[in-house]
Amino acid sequence: MYSWHRRGIRGAAGQAPGEGPGPRAEGAGGDRMSLMQSMTSKAAGLPVAALLLAGLVLLGAALRLWDLGGPSLSHPEMYVPGLELPAGITEPPARFGFLPTLAWHFHDEPHPIGYYMAMGAWTHLFGTDPFVLRLPSALLGILSILLMYRLGSDVYGRTTGLLAAGIVALHGFLIYWSEVARNYSPGFFLALLATWLLVRLLKDDRPHWGLGAGYVAALFAGIQTTELVWALLALHMAYVIYACPDPGFRWGGLFARGGLLWRVPRLAWLQAIALMVSLPSLSHSLYNARRGAAPDPSLGFLRDYFGFGFLVEPDLVYVPVRILPLLPMLAVFALGAGLLVLGLRARAEPQAPSPQIVTAPALPLVALALASAGVLLWMAGLAEHRNDYMAALAVLPFGALALPPVAAAARPLIARLLPPLDRLLEAARPLVHPVALLAIVPPFVIYAMSATLGTSVMASRAFLVFVPFPLLLIAAGLVRLAPRPLLLAPAALAVAATLALGLSWNAGKVSTPRDYKGITQAMLARMEPGDIVLARHRDWADTPALYYLRHQTIVTGDYAAEIIRRAPRRVWVFGWTDIRRPRISPEMLAALEGYVEAEVLEARYAHAILFVPPVDRMAGSVTASEGP
Repeated sequence: MYSWHRRGIRGAAGQAPGEGPGPRAEGAGGDRMSLMQSMTSKAAGLPVAALLLAGLVLLGAALRLWDLGGPSLSHPEMYVPGLELPAGITEPPARFGFLPTLAWHFHDEPHPIGYYMAMGAWTHLFGTDPFVLRLPSALLGILSILLMYRLGSDVYGRTTGLLAAGIVALHGFLIYWSEVARNYSPGFFLALLATWLLVRLLKDDRPHWGLGAGYVAALFAGIQTTELVWALLALHMAYVIYACPDPGFRWGGLFARGGLLWRVPRLAWLQAIALMVSLPSLSHSLYNARRGAAPDPSLGFLRDYFGFGFLVEPDLVYVPVRILPLLPMLAVFALGAGLLVLGLRARAEPQAPSPQIVTAPALPLVALALASAGVLLWMAGLAEHRNDYMAALAVLPFGALALPPVAAAARPLIARLLPPLDRLLEAARPLVHPVALLAIVPPFVIYAMSATLGTSVMASRAFLVFVPFPLLLIAAGLVRLAPRPLLLAPAALAVAATLALGLSWNAGKVSTPRDYKGITQAMLARMEPGDIVLARHRDWADTPALYYLRHQTIVTGDYAAEIIRRAPRRVWVFGWTDIRRPRISPEMLAALEGYVEAEVLEARYAHAILFVPPVDRMAGSVTASEGP
């Protein structure tokens, strides 16, 4: 019915297919002996590179897996389906089964559903032990080390790939997010995977269905994991439109067989598929969009991003906050930004990759657009608000149909209507690469949009999808200093010292400032049969504590009536000692009138108080003791 085939286009550096890629192609009429020596040198260096990479992966794995299940679970980790929680009193509630989980997350969860559905399957298969719960984040963090090496090697060479892998392996901020059951380490991995597959598809002269399917799957999974992968996909699409060649383009040759076949960039065809299948996630984001979910834009955010990817980001969760002194923070930024600028001048391979032009069928895209529009309308009917806005999104799949023809025709149209702009774009081709663009363009665009629209998404954890690319440029910048040993040695030492500082800075961070695990374990060690626990009803701040106390008798409402009815001899109340939470709610104190404090337990930013009736206190049935 149809065929994929390569159209005669110019190569990476602007040569015709038989001209070779330039001075780095020794075999294109160059010195044959030089080529053989180069091949021998590469073969000899491969085992060394493999050993170094294996060492980095093992070190990165050890840092991510050590005591993975030890720290307390946090409130956001409670959103993983499959956790056993007391029925009807927690926020979020317990979720079991595919359809109940899907329905709850559709209506109540602002983040993409895909990560939670995948984690629901994971907990169903492997259980909910904290180590198991966090293992997917850790494993994908470890795999990111290998993937960073592959991307760096394919774009800038093996040395840069090894350095970039080392930075990822020892990056304290990435290690921290690899040890939390949240969607950000998977988002980092999937953004890296999608971009590596883009680079591979740009370099591959032969159609490769496996790579193409993997590229679509990586983009789809990434968008189902974290929202900012939309920005990554947008830049991928813009790059394909920009880099599409113009080998004698003819408007009449764009469509064949009445428009059933298109001669378009293969990558644009794949991106149209990824866009259509991902649009339901955009509808869900619109449905659950909220304000105030991230800090307002600030120059400090950009400083931290370009300063080794939030490596020493201020910790504003603790009370008091942890902020690195100004001079060390500026030094980290200056080192990272300086090496990044050097990396922008590194020569990428290929310098200016060109998308393949293929003959592709239009009917699969049309059918997919109809199916995607149907799903969007169905979701709009299920929604409880913003139905009209969600229904309006049903036109987007048909807009996505225009992506492949636009990618094929945009540059020819610019060449004919705006020749100076086309010459400028062509001159920039050797300097423009997806890695460099992803490192710089999305942060500034999102920063400007957040400042203009008043709805910020400037959260460092969400920006992890872009962090691989400045780190890769930093590694490339360090390699560019290799011909200058007097600069290379201090720069390498400074990078090593910065990574060591980052390990130390992030080692003390935990996923929650409140030690839910510590305070509840102390309570459980002192509990007796008949004890009851007072807690707030459906209060997200209390849910992790209720997870640890799920087998105890918990009262979350009508405290006075319940105490009269149950007549307990011992009542436990827990609370949070930071400035944002009251020690004990007034309702609980009123219900405990006549009781006295018998014991106070303390943990990090948490406390628990045991109350007993005065008669028990006088009889000495309970002895007060100091908390741990």
